[in-house]
Amino acid sequence: MGSAALVLRLLAAAASLAATVGCGSPQWREDPSDWWSEGTDYDVMEPVVFTETPYTFPVDPDVGVGALLDEVFPVDFWTAAYGSEDQYPAGSLCESYVDDALPFELDAVVTILPDFYFKTSGCTSDDEKYYGSYFVQDATGGILILGDSKVAHFDMGDRIRLSVRGARTSYDLNMVTAHDVIEVVEHDVPIFYEPATGTLGAEHIGRVTRVSGVVTSEPDTFGAFQLEAEDGTTYDVTIDSELTKRGITVEPGQRVEATGPVLFSFDIYAVIVMRVGQLTVLE
Repeated sequence: MGSAALVLRLLAAAASLAATVGCGSPQWREDPSDWWSEGTDYDVMEPVVFTETPYTFPVDPDVGVGALLDEVFPVDFWTAAYGSEDQYPAGSLCESYVDDALPFELDAVVTILPDFYFKTSGCTSDDEKYYGSYFVQDATGGILILGDSKVAHFDMGDRIRLSVRGARTSYDLNMVTAHDVIEVVEHDVPIFYEPATGTLGAEHIGRVTRVSGVVTSEPDTFGAFQLEAEDGTTYDVTIDSELTKRGITVEPGQRVEATGPVLFSFDIYAVIVMRVGQLTVLE
């Protein structure tokens, strides 16, 4: 076949294809008006179920948080208490001693999300940072549990069983420094709280407490602010940084209610708020 004939055949094929395409129906872009909308803004409430009904566990008070506090704490300053299998090895820069009460098993409710950031003095001059800390509470008391990871298979309001293996006291704050979560016993347990009836003190540390009053200061860069109750008592509240990044805040003059475990740090007893449902604007 000559080159001229080949060109003619290709031109004929192209013309046929063009005719075929031209005869079809055009495919227009789909009109999204039937199913698309701009959406609606809404607030993430993150509800938390609280109760004034005390816990009924542990049945034996000798195995509760209160017993742990009595038997193990306070721990000598700048040192740590561990069970015999967890003590720092000889020659370590960190000082520790064996406490025969450890490991100590607890059955308690998680009262704050397990991603609370807490920085404390380490066993040397360097600070230690814990990104996955949380509080637990039972019928006998509450305590801060230091943790390194934000990844957890339990949540605020879950009842867990854990083995306490290490403990420290730093500036009157008692802390669990090493532990194992043995089991998640129950999910979605209402969190027991006690209304504050006066100035917060050492007896409130680790316990879930509800405070209310008029906001008297702007939250600082750490989310800390103060409110004044009707009787004139001043309370400190700290909104976690994850909430402040989302714009969760309060303003002076607002009357608010905050419920959460009490942390003692830098001589301040503060109610810790990590979920929107812990903070209510009353008016």
